[in-house]
Amino acid sequence: MERKQRLNSNQLLELSEELKCLKKKQHATRSLEVYVGMSAGEGIDFDSRQERISRICAVLSQHDIKQ
Repeated sequence: MERKQRLNSNQLLELSEELKCLKKKQHATRSLEVYVGMSAGEGIDFDSRQERISRICAVLSQHDIKQ
């Protein structure tokens, strides 16, 4: 069985801050997209951010951190 590495408090704080920034960027992108649309590149960036958000949420949940 693979053992999951536990992160220290600084690493968890950094992930939490990154998550906060990514969510803010996603919200801004969604709000702007309603009015001006989204280019193919912006769509790719949006999807990449969403994947990173999902990975961060999974790690934080393994450490019992609320998002």
